[in-house]
Amino acid sequence: MKVNKGFKFRLYPTKEQQDKLQHCFFVYNQAYNIGLNLLQEQYETNKDSPPKERKWEKSSELDKAIKHHLNARGLSFSAVIAQQSRMNVERALKDAFKVKTEAFLNSRTLNPLNNLFRGTIKVSLLRRAMRNALRYSL
Repeated sequence: MKVNKGFKFRLYPTKEQQDKLQHCFFVYNQAYNIGLNLLQEQYETNKDSPPKERKWEKSSELDKAIKHHLNARGLSFSAVIAQQSRMNVERALKDAFKVKTEAFLNSRTLNPLNNLFRGTIKVSLLRRAMRNALRYSL
């Protein structure tokens, strides 16, 4: 028996719908760039100060600033677009500055103190640990 796990749809928007979609994409792009610029300015002002003295704007303040800049440009937009662009900018910058370490995939520690059973490690846990070690060492 074959089971469908998903469906594919193709949309054919009208000219009016295409214009509205393009406007939404344009506003999102502008909001993203404005948010990126605001966060870069904050980074430049805070990078030389000690960590405890750094001042970062709250997300709500960034939203207000992005909306102010979009209104100044005379763009009509939904607040959801501005908020989503701000969240995506923050996530992108957070991921860009994340320290990447070389580690094993799906590595975890097996603390023998937590897995003791009457003074010995359970054989099933030991087998699983050995199986995982062999799987990721190849």
